[in-house]
Parts: sequence; structure tokens; C-alpha cells
Amino acid sequence: MYPEKEKEIFNKIMNQLNKNAKKSYDKNDSIKSLKEKKIKNRSIGI
Repeated sequence: MYPEKEKEIFNKIMNQLNKNAKKSYDKNDSIKSLKEKKIKNRSIGI
């Protein structure tokens, strides 16, 4: 068919997936750090 065009589309899809994965990873990261802060505060007695 059109290998060049297919490669271009494939790369676009992969880039989008990577962006989405990074977004959700960052979100999970911030949630995790919030939980860790809560645990630290709890151990201090706040």
C-alpha cells in the first residue's frame, strides 16, 4: 500500500499514546506524593 504514509500515521498514534501515558503518569505521581506527605504528617502527629 503506502508504507511511508502508514509509518507517519503510526508515529502520530504512538506520539499521542506516549503523551497520554506521560500525563496519567504525572497525575499518579502527584497523587502518590500527596499520600506520602499525609503519611509523614500523620507520623509527626498533625
